[in-house]
Amino acid sequence: MSPRSWSFLTVEGVRQYGGNVGYLDDPSKVYRYDSDVANHLQIRKEDVVILRSKTIVIGVAKIAEIVVGEGNKERLRCPDCQSTNIKERVEKEPRWKCKNGHVFAEPKRGFVKVRTFEAHYADTFRSAPPSLTTERLLDAVIRPSDQMSIKEIDLA
Repeated sequence: MSPRSWSFLTVEGVRQYGGNVGYLDDPSKVYRYDSDVANHLQIRKEDVVILRSKTIVIGVAKIAEIVVGEGNKERLRCPDCQSTNIKERVEKEPRWKCKNGHVFAEPKRGFVKVRTFEAHYADTFRSAPPSLTTERLLDAVIRPSDQMSIKEIDLA
């Protein structure tokens, strides 16, 4: 198979989706994801990745190595219905609300077993040029979806 191209979302700080606590990415060196992430089995060595935050394109790299492992992923759930589709509210109490309308002070915490993946770039990372905006990157996505952190893109 020939190399493919991907947009990798890296999020620091407050996350829109509260069901998981995120990953310890270092965007210029490694991108971490797990078996719960869409497209996790499609990523290969030699694929090109464009790393982005919610607002800017950070850089471009080529995957030099993928390290596979196993681990436990912390999940935050609604204590009433067990949904992981929860959000933390900034200005209202109780602080949390799930997609089913339940509100609560603290989510229920638990762990699930997952396969872990680390896409390492070696020394291939380059900062994105100012002309590469998130709008241009989103236009290149082959199958757009707001919920996916790994999206295949068409470099052309």
